[in-house]
Amino acid sequence: MKNINILVVDDSKTFNTIMTNLLKEFGYSVIQAYTLKDAKKILETKNIDYIMLDLNLPDGNGEELIVDIRANSTSKIIVMTGDEDTGHRDKMFKKGIIDYFIKTSPAQIIVNCTHTVIETLEKHKNTNILTIDDSMFVRTMLKHILESKGYNVFEASNAIDGKKILEKNDIHLVLLDLIMPGIDGMKFLEDIKTNTKLYDIPVIVISGDQSRESYARVLKQGASDFIKKPFIVEEVLLKCDIHVKSYISKIENKQQQEMIKSQKNKIEKHNIYNRNLIESSMDSLVTISKDGKITDINKSTIKTTGIQRDKLIGSDFTEYFTEPQKAQKVYEIVLRDGKIIDYPLKLKNKNGDIIDVLYNATTYTNIDGDIEGVFAAARDITEVIKLKEKVLEAKKLRSMTDLIKNIGHHWRQPLSIISTSASGVKLEQEFGIGTKEKCMESMDSIVEYSEYLSKTIDDFQILFNQDIKKQKVNIGKLCEDILLLNSNFFEKNNIKIIKNIDNINIDIYKNELEQVLRNLIGNIKEHSKSNQFIFIDISLIQNITTIKIKDSGGGISEDILNYIFEPYFTTEHQSMGKGMGLYIVYKIIKEHFKGDIKIQNSTYKYEDKFYTGVDVIIEIPN
Repeated sequence: MKNINILVVDDSKTFNTIMTNLLKEFGYSVIQAYTLKDAKKILETKNIDYIMLDLNLPDGNGEELIVDIRANSTSKIIVMTGDEDTGHRDKMFKKGIIDYFIKTSPAQIIVNCTHTVIETLEKHKNTNILTIDDSMFVRTMLKHILESKGYNVFEASNAIDGKKILEKNDIHLVLLDLIMPGIDGMKFLEDIKTNTKLYDIPVIVISGDQSRESYARVLKQGASDFIKKPFIVEEVLLKCDIHVKSYISKIENKQQQEMIKSQKNKIEKHNIYNRNLIESSMDSLVTISKDGKITDINKSTIKTTGIQRDKLIGSDFTEYFTEPQKAQKVYEIVLRDGKIIDYPLKLKNKNGDIIDVLYNATTYTNIDGDIEGVFAAARDITEVIKLKEKVLEAKKLRSMTDLIKNIGHHWRQPLSIISTSASGVKLEQEFGIGTKEKCMESMDSIVEYSEYLSKTIDDFQILFNQDIKKQKVNIGKLCEDILLLNSNFFEKNNIKIIKNIDNINIDIYKNELEQVLRNLIGNIKEHSKSNQFIFIDISLIQNITTIKIKDSGGGISEDILNYIFEPYFTTEHQSMGKGMGLYIVYKIIKEHFKGDIKIQNSTYKYEDKFYTGVDVIIEIPN
């Protein structure tokens, strides 16, 4: 036992060492001494709790040490001797020893018994016994006996003082004399047994009245036991031990029951709190067993399905989805992967209404960590979908408005030119002043701008009529096809194409990508007079497809670089054509492809000569 110091005093080094080693096995801190002189010196410098003392030592009798210890120390003494004389044994007990062992007994038995005694005494340190007797001799004797066994003893010479001690201190047992001046023992016993605070304290009556009637009367009045005077020490100790243990056990049981009750209350409150949290959720919450049966639900589930709790519990959870097989598959994924997040499903209620939900689920386990089932939450997103539809309709309306505005803006000038040309031809014909060449020139202008109007419609159709599905597209092949269609133009205008194109396949809206490439190359074609080269690089790095198109046409004025993607911005600059080309490109890359596009001026060296041109960089996530 920790923090208990034992001094073994025996002149036999062998026996002393055996006892020391055996005591250390119980966790005691043990010090050895072989003479009275050594023992006294140790006691002067060390705090010793228990002394195992041999009476026959080379420099004196152990009884001398007992007297010194009783006078100057609180150390408790256990005698070890070869003297089997019971008279001598009783004499030692009267001097205050706590136990007496014959050395002919096996050392292990002596140590085991010593350990039991020490355990009892250490336990008794917090045990309080009250003796009430008008005889000082009896009180002193009982105090001596009980303190030798580690009990704390309170004394009272009458019932009134005894009652005061009881009310002020935590008393575990009362030793009560019957015949006392003033209030006698019987009256005192009656008082405490009717007091709810003192009722459970055991009372042992110690009396010289040995009549059967007296014995029966005190037991009937609530006494726990009866000891006759003159008493036997062993009987007093035995009965005190029994009733103290019983009372302490009763207190501990009561405390344990109160603790259990308190814990149950806490658990119950915690369960109510948890249940309230579950019930307050607007999501439909269910627990599902490993065989797919519903084991618990919340109120939102009842509201969503329109089915009462007793009907839902125990039913197959897939019954409440429009696609049971799909719901079962999702459930199996949760059991396999441990969770699923925001999976779209459709619930149906008993009225036949369909409810769009996002299904979130995770597995839950028992105390051993084994999967018990699935905890799932179905969030009603009907209103969210309706809102998205409204937003989409509003977006379409805005897009349509933008389309009309843009068409109007870009058709105004061409229509004006067509109208002017047509009116001019008509007037010239009416007045006979026109020539055939002038008429053909006007017709060519009308045809040119009519084609422009048609191209504008095509551009906007691409922008506002997005492909329904993506498809696998080889970007290099698509680019080659567009270049092939323009090969005669490039050859006629001495434009050299330098390509560095990786073999890249990407899931994308093909028509939009084709429109992007056509518009970019078309811009370069419109200003081919100042262009000598077109560099095209297409690569895939970390799931990003990068398309770079660079020319040698001299670049764009820095003043207009920030405006080239504006829908109403037009310029006659060499790198920019009329119409909506770059606005269309920008919208497709940003909104349809979720990518990025940059246009910048670039000066570079090619074949030992420096050139300046426009560098277009497009990044599309795969």
